[in-house]
Amino acid sequence: MQKLLLLIFVFLFIFLATSCKNEVQEINSLESVNTTNEVVRKPEVNRASKKALTPEDIAISKSVMSQIMNERDLKRFASLIVTAEMATQLTKDGGTYTVFGPSNTAIDSLANKNNKFYSKQENHHKLKDHLRSHIVEGEYSKASLSESISKSGKLNLKTIAGTSLILTKVDDKIIISDTKGMNIKVLKGGEKGSNGTSYVINGVLTAD
Repeated sequence: MQKLLLLIFVFLFIFLATSCKNEVQEINSLESVNTTNEVVRKPEVNRASKKALTPEDIAISKSVMSQIMNERDLKRFASLIVTAEMATQLTKDGGTYTVFGPSNTAIDSLANKNNKFYSKQENHHKLKDHLRSHIVEGEYSKASLSESISKSGKLNLKTIAGTSLILTKVDDKIIISDTKGMNIKVLKGGEKGSNGTSYVINGVLTAD
């Protein structure tokens, strides 16, 4: 009799244990399904469709002005161009230009009185003239400059401000001389853009 009761007790214990285990598995399964459903039911985020770039957009992004603004050594020069309201001319006005931009260090070396002078609204036309003495009409790549200089020993260019520049080479470095006798070295640049090219120079060219 005792053996029978013991068998019944063991059987009930196994039955109850199995039932509890199945219930836990069912609960976990239901939770997994609910979690999956929640993930699936999350609303989709509405994202704005990408705008296709027009030929004009591409041209602007590769313009001389864009080159200048993206060159870290020309940040000061870019700021002066914007102040003088010349950015549009170097972006999409239809002309091609070669720009010899003074480096940040070169502009910072100017006397403080000059910086203050050009920062005043009434003197913006003089700032514009000074900046125009760094810009030449037409596109001159580094290769074309070097080739032209090599043919005759020098290259004469006229800026859109009307000043004259003489380019020569010393130890494979291009040197720019202006009418005031400044000798300025071309540091880098010459990559072709959509409307010209730009260079970084280590000095500020003078305006007549």
